[in-house]
Amino acid sequence: MGNNEFLLSVIIPVYNMEKYLQRCVESVLSAQIPQMQVILVDDGSTDASPAMCDKYAAEHSNFVVVHQENGGLSAARNTGMKYANGEYIFFLDSDDAVDCELFTKFLAFESEKPYTPDVVLCNATFVHAVTGKHTPMNLALNDADIDGVAGVDALRSILTVKPDFEWHCWRCFYRREYIVQQGLEFPVGRCYEDVKWTPDALANAQCVAFMPVVSVLYTFGRADSIVNTVSTKKVIDKLVICSDACQLAKQNIADEGLRRMLLQNVGELYISAFRNYCYGAKGVYSYLKEYAYLLQHSQSRFGKLLRKLTKLFGFRIGSLFTKLVFKIIDARR
Repeated sequence: MGNNEFLLSVIIPVYNMEKYLQRCVESVLSAQIPQMQVILVDDGSTDASPAMCDKYAAEHSNFVVVHQENGGLSAARNTGMKYANGEYIFFLDSDDAVDCELFTKFLAFESEKPYTPDVVLCNATFVHAVTGKHTPMNLALNDADIDGVAGVDALRSILTVKPDFEWHCWRCFYRREYIVQQGLEFPVGRCYEDVKWTPDALANAQCVAFMPVVSVLYTFGRADSIVNTVSTKKVIDKLVICSDACQLAKQNIADEGLRRMLLQNVGELYISAFRNYCYGAKGVYSYLKEYAYLLQHSQSRFGKLLRKLTKLFGFRIGSLFTKLVFKIIDARR
């Protein structure tokens, strides 16, 4: 590794996470390595989270706490990057935890490589917030499949084994100098920011590696989480981010096969937004119609049905028919 002040900077955005923050930070402490920086970005919390952050900083010299007005997850991550001094950056959400051996394994993995990866991709595990059930979300790859390859080749390998890959930024370690050189930032004010960030980070990388170990224990099933609370804004954000990702694929990916794979992934996100509409998200119809061009990339049965009906009857009638069909099918499950 280089001459950075720290080997690794772990960025943890915090917003009203008093219930989960201790689990998150303690997992980092149990996994910490020499020269690891931990950045807690308090994004305008109104609960006990700010005091908890300050307590950790007072007890650990490698902790940095930043208090700022609420700007959302993207803004908090961007702030964290400004304070990062590590050679590599790792993002961790404050309701998640890391595997206790993750950082030690990462350092061993990186030091053994004859090259310096811009991005290191990992596996992860879903942990249900209520039942505690662990569900692996592993890629059917090994470290030989993505071993010092260009980012576009890594993307191809990922989408070949998992076309509906979810672009969580916390599945990767990022070389900080590479991120700075690329000027990569999360889109402030938008949900589903990872859908743009992660493919962008991978596509522009000169060197990507895959470390087939679990990085994050991702908490899902939390009723008040960003993912599980559907709002009009979040559905609109999903469509806008999908459109941005579509433009990225068309402008930055020269390989036709890979471009088609990325666009198919984006097409399924459009279908996800339409499903939100079916479940009752209000005020999103005009946006679904505006971004209906994304529908052409979906290859799922539901996407093909929606595409066929809107082509036959126009978007308004076709979408109503599809919504009815969806509810009938859903009711029979």
